[in-house]
Amino acid sequence: MNPRVLTATALIALGFVLFWPSGSSKKVERLYKDGEQLYSTENYEESIAKFEEALIESEKWGVKTAVIDKDFVTLAKYRISVCYSKLAEDTGDVNYFDQAVATIEEVWPNAKVPKHMEGLTYLWGHVLYKQEKYELAEPKFNELIENYPNSLFVENAWYALGQLNYKLQNYDASRQGFKQVLDGFPNSDFKDDAQHLIAQSFLDEQNYEQSAQEFDRLATEEFKNYPDLQAEAMYKAAYCLNQISRYEEAITRYTNFVTKFPTSKYVTAAYFDMGAVYARQKDYDNARVNYELAIQNTNDEDVQSEIQTAIGRTYYDEEDYANAIVAYTTLLENYPTSQFISEAKLGIADSHFKLSSWSEASVAYQRVLDEHADQSDLVPYVTFQLGEAHYKFASSLKETGQADSATENLEISLGWYQKAYNDYPTDPVAPHALYGAIWALNDLDRKEELELVAREFIDKNREDPQLDILAAEVQLRFADMKFNDFKQYNEAAVEYARLWDKPDGDYEPLPKFHLLKVIAKFQEGRSYYEVALEDSEGDSLDVDLLAKSINAYGQAIDKFNDESFLLGVEAGRYDDFPERTQQVEAAILNKALVHEKRDEWLIARELYEAIGKNSDNYERSQLLIAQSYIEEGKIAEAIDFYGTILDILSADNRSLAEIKLADLLRNEERFIEAANAYEQVVAGNPAGEYADDAQYLIGLCYYKAAEDDSSALDKSIASFQKMINDYADSPNIVEAYYGIVLAFRDTDQWENVMSYADEASDNFSDSSEVNVLKTLGHIDLVKATAIENQGIDSEEDKQLLIASLQRIVGNTGAPPEARTRAQLKIGHLYYRDKDYSTAASEYQKVAQEFPGADPEILANAYYQTAVCYYQQAQSVEDSGAKNLALQNSASSADKVIELNHSVDSMISGYYTLGLAKFGLGDDEAAVVAYAKAISYEGETEDEARKDLIFQSHSRLAELYNSQEAYGSAVQEYQYITENTDDANLKGNSYFAMAIALDDHLSQYDDALLAYQNAIQAGAGAIVSAQSYYRVGLLYQQKLNDQENALKAYETLVKDYSGEPDKSIQEMVGDASLRKSDLYQRLGRLEDAIAEAIATRGRAQLKSQKISAQYSLGSLYFDRARSLFSDEAGTDLQPYIDASRESAAAYMAVYPLSLPVENLDKGLIPFLQNALFQAGQLYYSIGTSFKYKDELQKAIEPLQLFAKYVDQGYFASSPEVLESVEESLVYAGTAQFELGRLQLGEDEGVSETVQGFFRSSADTFSSLAKRFPNAKDAATWQFQSGESYYASLAYERAVVEYDKVHKNYPKSESAPEALYAISTCYNMLADGADDEAESAKWRRKLFETNEVLAGKYPQSSYAGNAMVNLGNKLYNEGSAPDIENSERIRLYKLAVEKYRAATEIGGIDAETKERAEQYVRETQNTLAYYIYTKAGDHLTTTRRAFSTGSPEEVEALESAIAVFQDLIKTYPNTKYADLAYVQIGEAYMVMADKEESYYANAIDTFDSLWKKYEAAPATDSQVSNAVKIAQRKISEIRAYLDGKQ
Repeated sequence: MNPRVLTATALIALGFVLFWPSGSSKKVERLYKDGEQLYSTENYEESIAKFEEALIESEKWGVKTAVIDKDFVTLAKYRISVCYSKLAEDTGDVNYFDQAVATIEEVWPNAKVPKHMEGLTYLWGHVLYKQEKYELAEPKFNELIENYPNSLFVENAWYALGQLNYKLQNYDASRQGFKQVLDGFPNSDFKDDAQHLIAQSFLDEQNYEQSAQEFDRLATEEFKNYPDLQAEAMYKAAYCLNQISRYEEAITRYTNFVTKFPTSKYVTAAYFDMGAVYARQKDYDNARVNYELAIQNTNDEDVQSEIQTAIGRTYYDEEDYANAIVAYTTLLENYPTSQFISEAKLGIADSHFKLSSWSEASVAYQRVLDEHADQSDLVPYVTFQLGEAHYKFASSLKETGQADSATENLEISLGWYQKAYNDYPTDPVAPHALYGAIWALNDLDRKEELELVAREFIDKNREDPQLDILAAEVQLRFADMKFNDFKQYNEAAVEYARLWDKPDGDYEPLPKFHLLKVIAKFQEGRSYYEVALEDSEGDSLDVDLLAKSINAYGQAIDKFNDESFLLGVEAGRYDDFPERTQQVEAAILNKALVHEKRDEWLIARELYEAIGKNSDNYERSQLLIAQSYIEEGKIAEAIDFYGTILDILSADNRSLAEIKLADLLRNEERFIEAANAYEQVVAGNPAGEYADDAQYLIGLCYYKAAEDDSSALDKSIASFQKMINDYADSPNIVEAYYGIVLAFRDTDQWENVMSYADEASDNFSDSSEVNVLKTLGHIDLVKATAIENQGIDSEEDKQLLIASLQRIVGNTGAPPEARTRAQLKIGHLYYRDKDYSTAASEYQKVAQEFPGADPEILANAYYQTAVCYYQQAQSVEDSGAKNLALQNSASSADKVIELNHSVDSMISGYYTLGLAKFGLGDDEAAVVAYAKAISYEGETEDEARKDLIFQSHSRLAELYNSQEAYGSAVQEYQYITENTDDANLKGNSYFAMAIALDDHLSQYDDALLAYQNAIQAGAGAIVSAQSYYRVGLLYQQKLNDQENALKAYETLVKDYSGEPDKSIQEMVGDASLRKSDLYQRLGRLEDAIAEAIATRGRAQLKSQKISAQYSLGSLYFDRARSLFSDEAGTDLQPYIDASRESAAAYMAVYPLSLPVENLDKGLIPFLQNALFQAGQLYYSIGTSFKYKDELQKAIEPLQLFAKYVDQGYFASSPEVLESVEESLVYAGTAQFELGRLQLGEDEGVSETVQGFFRSSADTFSSLAKRFPNAKDAATWQFQSGESYYASLAYERAVVEYDKVHKNYPKSESAPEALYAISTCYNMLADGADDEAESAKWRRKLFETNEVLAGKYPQSSYAGNAMVNLGNKLYNEGSAPDIENSERIRLYKLAVEKYRAATEIGGIDAETKERAEQYVRETQNTLAYYIYTKAGDHLTTTRRAFSTGSPEEVEALESAIAVFQDLIKTYPNTKYADLAYVQIGEAYMVMADKEESYYANAIDTFDSLWKKYEAAPATDSQVSNAVKIAQRKISEIRAYLDGKQ
């Protein structure tokens, strides 16, 4: 595959023509071209700089960028965005992507040129893709495709959409994008990637069929230039075929692949896969060849070791255990660090076990345990296997007579078994280990301990659906011990009875227990009969005991006889089992025997007559009928009966009957006597025509006589043995074998059964006679029973049984039904061991090998196959394997349905189909299947199928609920309630129905009825409590019927307060609180309070106590609010007391919640709000009424609230953080108020006062640090300074005030803080011990004022600062030892400050007035010094004026100008008035030489006179100056008049 990225953001050709104007536009052109040149050399940072410089130049006046591009700004910023994107890709600094996006977002709203918008759209999507913001990138690419379908970037956009959706696992959308690339751009550089990822996406979805097709496309000529990609595609196509079990095709593909691409990195995997396929096909030689090739093609030791492990497995699976050990040993030696070491060691141990090398196996298992004790998945199994190995070893030692060593190993095995089930009780080996312990104890003859262990095993596992069969087998074995070993017949009867159906017994009525139950009931009948024999007195037997025996036999007969049992078989609810008929008939015969013991001859004969004509016991039953007549003493009737049956007897039996009949004519014709007669026949003519028949019938008679005398079985066995020995060529020889294996079976001589069954098979398996083959089939069935009764303790035992069943299957002469049922039984055996895969294969063989089988059996086989696949799906974690198993299950269920054999099979098929579809996530198909299942309602009598219909309704209810089809769900729940007697199910269904009606359908009346039905169903306290609770909620929240809500809650509280269930207690607690709330809503506040107190008192759960306590706080607060009034003269003490009560109640939540770190998350809000409310209330009381105690109490809850937020116990939501702000503000304010109150009490700043203020300062300072961006942060920081100021800690106050203007320079508090700092410096200066210290502080004071005035010139505090600065300048100018010019300069600056203060908008009136006064005073002083200085200068120039030369005139005019400037600058000072006189007199001096100056003098004097014409001057000097001016005017005019 090409190592390409999505795109390299190349120069986008926007398609514009550049017409560059002259002038500065030319500069823009040059800068832009420079940027492009730098871009082409990948100098992106300088390129950005040039583009930005071009943008700046373009904004200057006169530059016409429109002739460059219609939207030059968008173009340039687009190019900048491209550069940022390239920088991010080249440097790896993703921050450049952020800058690119920011630039795009900035320019996008104003972009108008389509080509620009096209480029920006693609670039935007590209950058977002690079940032892995795929959900944001996708709409950009779609926008490009939709709006600019002819864009050059459409190809890239489709490819990008394919890539991003692939990364998001939106495979359909991904494939659409790639398909657009392939279809729309056949020569695209992306086509290899596109096709590859289409194939890979199907593989990722485990759609192997489609994936293989898509990978095959890559193997075509079109992609020949991508050899690596083609190699991968060939491998993965083969892999896909392998996954869908097309093994032969996969092998061919793998072979072609390794041939064509021998150096591909996938070659090792291909060889490995081929090895696995061959191993699966049990072609172990080819498997190992490919595994070896896989090892040779890789140098990766981890891979090599994995393959070597697989080689070991193939030998093991092939049962070549010796070579398995060699292979596993090779792994240990060559790959000592492999992760498969433990598996290899375990494989060695298991192989020794399979080879019956018990000592070596024990050592090997011990090695695994010692060296891999940390592998928890191995230890339980290995522990169990150690028990098994020692047990097997003990058995072999016992067989060789080494009793002591055998006992020692039994003890060791017992220890390992016990360790397995004690240390790993939940591991699957535990029940098997306990089972092993039981047998070990049995072999050790530790009966009492065995009984305890057995009982523990049974009680522990009988309710486990996977292990209950083991429990049942142990139950039967335990009862057998009571019967056979201990002869405790009465106790045995009780134990056998436990195996019966519930409620009489301990086990469910499931098919897997059928054989055990019929045997147990038979044995129960025998047990009671034996007890009766033990307790008999003479010939009289206990009637009650015989009745119990009859009842037990009757139960077995009633449940398992053909009439009742085969209905279920035909309905497909369960399978028949080969032992059933014999067991039932044995029960019938024994029941008849017991009736005979009660002299109930007619009943006994009716039972004998019940044996069907096709039964092996039929003739026996007929003979028994005859025998019954004999026993009853009715010899004539016996003789007549024999006469009626002769014609229906077989030849052998006819001969026998004839002989017996002859004997009966003279005798009572008992079986033993008959046997003796036959023996005489044989003895009389051993080679005669009937000798072989007679010999056979001797054995048969003894066998039948064993019904009355079990010792006859030994004679029967001997007779059959003699038949086998002496009449080997007899046609009945195979029957003799059958008879002897039956006899051995009935005496539990299982090894003899197997030995003689094998001998019969060896002798007659080649026969072509149908009857022989048929009998062999029966013999094999008995052998299968023997194997099962010996116990299938190992795989070897199971395989032995399977081999027996397979012979039946392969026996073409055996009855077809026996063959098909044997095949089914094979499947059952694998199913029993949860080997569902193999079981499924065996069930499938029924249809494969017997396509014409009984439809009932075929349907059963398909159904069992579906169940196996469904069970497989439940046990695998891999989603692909799970889905495949579920699909196979659905397919098999479909076959049941297609067969359409019977209503019962259709119900089973549709139900299983529903399970599979549901597992596949196809809820709609599941609904359809379940709906079909229930459509057969009323058409079946089978209880199991009725149950499946019922279960279908249940599952439909759940599905409809999940699909929000609540109306349909309600209908299904209604069905459930109408068709079940299970109170729990009925109650829960009513409740679920009510929830749907209540919460989703808003059918409240129906919901109330359903809740009531749920209560009345008697489903238990939880359902009833929930229903009352929900009724209360419905009335309260939806119907607004507070009274009925109250009644529901009251019933819940009254009836269920004592229930121990936590959920009920929670509902009771909540209902109590809701009662309280309802009382409050109904205006019954005191009742609400009383209820809350009662709730708290009876609460058993911490959560309820906390909830009740919190509610009490709220109710007390409501009481307080009701007592408050703002009318004058109102006594507020009751309000205060109630508020205190509320606060205390809220605060009481805190100790109930400790430790907070263990508090349930659902209770956190109560504590959170309680602390905040308690703090608020105490604060409100304390601040409003100046109560120190309440202020002090407010601090703890408020600080705790903030503390628990900090520690993460309270959620840090914006609202909670806002409350933290409030709580700390309250706490800080409370501390400050405490300081103020204490200050009044102590009449000074005591240590206590300082402590309160400093605590307040710390609180406000921490607030500002905690929430530096809060709107009030500056205020809190300022308040911290204020608190230190109040505690007289001025320097510390300065530090806190300083943070205000530095950290929050734009806040309203900033100028005030600077002003406060200056105040602190003033206080420090006043309190300084020496002048130097004082000067230091005052210097800082003025520096602060300068900062305040400079930074906040319009602040109201700036006025004070300006005044202070003016004062500083004024004081400096007033120093005695400075030059007048410097003094004047300083005074002028001071005036500027004073004047600036008066111009500040927010300045207070007092400060403004003071500043204005200072302006006047300073100007007056300034005017004085200017006046004095000007006067000195004027005096000098007047004295020098003598000739009136231009130089003298100029000098005098210069002096006059100074006074004129004084008048202009300081017109309201007295020195301005005095200046008029000085100017006028100067003009008079000049008029001595040039009389025209008299006019200037008159005008000047006149200006002063007119100024005070209306209001005389109050200042004496000014008044005198006015008089001088008047006089001078008069003098000048007189002089001028005199000249005329």
